[in-house]
This record gives sequence, C-alpha cells and structure tokens, in this order.
Amino acid sequence: MLLATILLLATFSILALAALYSKKFGTCVQLPSGANLSYEAYADFSRPYFFPMAVLRQSDGTIIGRDIFPIRTTETATYGTVWPDHNGPALFTFIWHKDHGLVRRDRTPKLFEQLQSDLGEKTLGAPRDLNVNTLWLMTRLQNFAHFQGTDCKVRLITW
Repeated sequence: MLLATILLLATFSILALAALYSKKFGTCVQLPSGANLSYEAYADFSRPYFFPMAVLRQSDGTIIGRDIFPIRTTETATYGTVWPDHNGPALFTFIWHKDHGLVRRDRTPKLFEQLQSDLGEKTLGAPRDLNVNTLWLMTRLQNFAHFQGTDCKVRLITW
C-alpha cells in the first residue's frame, strides 16, 4: 500500500512538473513574417540548469538556427545571423520572408540583397540599433498579446 502511494505521488509530481514546463517552454511567439520563436526543447541536458535555447522556426516547425545574433523582425521578414554551434551549420546570414521562405545570403545573394532593401525601417520588439538575440526578442514579444501563438511542437529533451 505504501509503495502504491509513493508511486502515485511520484507520477502526479512528474505530470504536474510536465504541465508547468509545457506552459513555460511549449509556447510560441508567432511573428508577422510567418516564422515562430520558441524553445528548442523542454530540457537541454547540454546547458546549465537544463534551460533550453530559444530558436527561430520556419512555419513548418523546422529550426532555422539556435543562436541568432543579432536578430530583427519586421512586418514582412525576420533576419539575422546564425552562429555555429558544436553540431550545427556554419555561420550564415538569412532573411525569412513570408513570400519567399528562408533566403540565405551565401546561396542566393541577389534575392537576399533585394529583400534586404525592402525590409523598411520599422522593426518589432527592439530598436534597429540594439543588437539582441533570439531569447531576448522572444521574451520581449511574449508580453504582447498579438504575438502570442498556439503551442509549438517542442521536443522533450535535447543534448
């Protein structure tokens, strides 16, 4: 009887913790460009305190980059520079445009330059002269109701 009670209490505790983590780390910030800011996973065992990284995702959920600095977003596009990590792609600059999808400077320079000239001056979340990363921008935009999105498909853990 005591063992059953302990197992029931442990199961309830794990479910309650999962629900809290789901509320905190399972939400998205939906950008006007069609991309989403979200956490990569509920827990990242390669980082201190298992705190996951904020990532930029394409509209289909594919991760564009883990550590984007600086990152900017406008009404039509999100752009920035993805810094490499231990198992990721090399450094690249990109624009995620709602009509063109992911456009990398190194692969399609003409289209990149054209889109970059049409971005406009109004950035959302941070002034143009303030260099911010994905976590800062995500935290800032979560405070505004019109950026709050539905739940994202987030992995449980990552290494």
